[in-house]
Amino acid sequence: MCPRSGAGIGGEQHGPLSEDELIAWARQGRLRPEHLVWAQEMNDWAEARSVGGLFAQPGAAPEPQTAPVGPPPPQVALGARHKGLCIAGMVLGIVSVVLWCIPLVNAGTAATGLVLSIVGVRRAKGRGSGRGIGIAGIVLSAIGLVLSVPQIWMVIFRRGGAFTFGW
Repeated sequence: MCPRSGAGIGGEQHGPLSEDELIAWARQGRLRPEHLVWAQEMNDWAEARSVGGLFAQPGAAPEPQTAPVGPPPPQVALGARHKGLCIAGMVLGIVSVVLWCIPLVNAGTAATGLVLSIVGVRRAKGRGSGRGIGIAGIVLSAIGLVLSVPQIWMVIFRRGGAFTFGW
């Protein structure tokens, strides 16, 4: 078919249309087999079904569908949940080291950070999974726990009674 073609749909003429446009119209359903088409090399209008290449032949394999053009959808990393556990454990480890002078807060954040970091490291596999951050969380949380033990000991066994702050 020639690059200068036309189509007669519902008594109206459309064109000039390229061959690609006619094929696209046929795929979209705008051009049906009973509609009339015309091209420069044709003497007269003819039904679209008689023009080769506009419609899939019966028994022929369907043409592959192409994906729409545009940016790909955002991908979520498979280890994102484990990385989050490792990051949370490291942040709590940092908080426990910074707040070493408040015994019960220090111990609570250090213990929670240690648990989250250990779980995150055990679940994380491979490069970029947050494993290094989790190990840092384990180390910082362990340091926070070590710093809190003597202080908790002093608070509990102080002569003035349990849980009195006064060092």
